[in-house]
Amino acid sequence: MPKRLAAKPGNFSSLFLRIEELILASSGADVFEETLKLLASKLYHETRNVALLKSGDDPLFSSLPAAIREQCTQLLAPFTLSQAGETLDALFETLITRTSKGQKGQFFTPRYVVDFCVRLVQLQGGERVLDPACGSGAFLNAALELGAGSVSGYDIDARAVRIAKLLMLARGGDARSIHEGDGLRDFSNESADVVLTNPPFAGEINDPQRLREFELGAGRVRVERDVLFLERGIKALRPGGKLAIVLPHSKFAGKPSRYIREWLLDHVEVLAVVGLGRNTFLPHTHQKTNVLLARRRTVARNGELPAIFFAQSEIDAKDSRGRLTGSSDLDGILAEYTRRQASDSDAAAVLNPKPLEACSLDENLTLAPERNTAASTSSGAVRIGDIAKNTSTYCKPAEPGPFVVVDTTHAVDGFISARPLEVVEALQSNKKRLQAGDVIVSRLRPYLRQIAYVDAELVQRFRDAQLCCSTEFYVLRAGRDNAAFLVPFLLTPEIQALLARSQEGGHHPRVPAAVVTNIPLSPGVLKARESLSTEFARVVAAIRDAERARELLVRRSATPPQ
Repeated sequence: MPKRLAAKPGNFSSLFLRIEELILASSGADVFEETLKLLASKLYHETRNVALLKSGDDPLFSSLPAAIREQCTQLLAPFTLSQAGETLDALFETLITRTSKGQKGQFFTPRYVVDFCVRLVQLQGGERVLDPACGSGAFLNAALELGAGSVSGYDIDARAVRIAKLLMLARGGDARSIHEGDGLRDFSNESADVVLTNPPFAGEINDPQRLREFELGAGRVRVERDVLFLERGIKALRPGGKLAIVLPHSKFAGKPSRYIREWLLDHVEVLAVVGLGRNTFLPHTHQKTNVLLARRRTVARNGELPAIFFAQSEIDAKDSRGRLTGSSDLDGILAEYTRRQASDSDAAAVLNPKPLEACSLDENLTLAPERNTAASTSSGAVRIGDIAKNTSTYCKPAEPGPFVVVDTTHAVDGFISARPLEVVEALQSNKKRLQAGDVIVSRLRPYLRQIAYVDAELVQRFRDAQLCCSTEFYVLRAGRDNAAFLVPFLLTPEIQALLARSQEGGHHPRVPAAVVTNIPLSPGVLKARESLSTEFARVVAAIRDAERARELLVRRSATPPQ
């Protein structure tokens, strides 16, 4: 007997690519259809489940040449597909091309995220589970493994539905629980105990008639599909039912999406928001996402919000190339959430309990984890905003020059290099006015460490021009105090990590100003602030001297020989 190989997603991705090459090189057959038949046949021989033959449109009738079919069969032989959880999910990612899935904003949900969501809702035996955008059915299969009574899934992609049926059958489920249809429409009469889903991120609905079917769509010109899936999922829940949904970070913060959160808080109790790492959906997208856990209200909201559990995953289970690392802190986050829930239940059982802490959200009802975890763990702490204000006084194109503009490429690791700076007579767009003692922090790409101190010598060097900077910078100004100590503090690995995970937005994610100004300062930093500022100012002066010495050497070297 040949040795059975470990079932790893990477192994299967390479295997499927090899099968694809063989099919394309030997016939004009549809790669998807023939691969599905091969896999259905393989699963049938492992499980003897006759229904699998139908799921592949009778894989015994492959159109591949016998020699090629045999080669593909031999490639699959060392593996046991029916016992490979993550690898069967990887099948979905491989068979549905990355291009077609990406265009629809649909991305394979990693098994570790699926398992986290399913355990987060704390399934009770016999509960009915619904996924209105089920894709490969990963959430539904995981729910069945953890004791769900029944599952139901919808997807508009016919190929995704066929794969979901195959995977459901491979794990002993009922393929009839998977339906081809529009999840925004086709289950309006269903009622579920639990909704588990990762809806498509991309695409908008702009049909007025369709938008009128949704409270979050009525009166709007266009609404993103994930917003409508959120509403549909909540309305499919019975009162008291739970929802775990993966959504883009933009739905949890920012003024434009405030109406979504206001509607959400009126219809559900938000139990937890957990931020996922930026590598979660690589290699497809860097889009930052959060998991929302909520319970449909049984009584109307009375204005006060109960405590919400906020957490941000710090250890990604994928590397920067989208490869699984095997490490994740989601288990620890789940354990902490479970502990908090038990603690709250114990407190509620006391005759005269101390009232559970209410949740206090800002005016935009921000539910972003990094905004709320910092506030909850550092109550009463002195924050950057208490020391230095984020100022925005502008130099405008209509003003007379000259000007010197500091761009994001000129400021790095605490220092603004004078060498590339140029004097210009007019501005093409608004810039932020600078003065000595300011600290500038780039809101874009924090990993580039574009943070710097505006030293007096730099201002003096360009004393005949107004120094200003790109609007991509936040300008922190401390008045009479010396804020130079903020620069080395902001460059520490801990704060850099905080800034990196606090980015919001899609194509060009930026760090919100509130994140920077709300960063708490440790007692040690506060106590040493004067000495740190003095020492850092000396470092900047030394770099400035070195920069000047370099320029002198360059000029001397350019002097023609006598």
